[in-house]
Amino acid sequence: MNNLSNSVLRIMEESPLGRMSIYVLRKQSMDAGIDIEEMRSEDLPALVTRLKDVLPFFLGEGYGGIIMKIKKLNGNQGGS
Repeated sequence: MNNLSNSVLRIMEESPLGRMSIYVLRKQSMDAGIDIEEMRSEDLPALVTRLKDVLPFFLGEGYGGIIMKIKKLNGNQGGS
């Protein structure tokens, strides 16, 4: 995984998802047509859309903070 996908994973792992994060990230990335190994900043909007749909099932209303942190990565990463 590249720096961006590792950053997304780290954010997710800090949530109550914990070690399940990698499975959620892989599945949602795959469903959105995103290569998790070569994630680009352009992929984040599609990933965020997928996560907005699925994270409430795992985290309830507590998913918003994760989404905001992932959105912020879009300005902090230069591609891979």
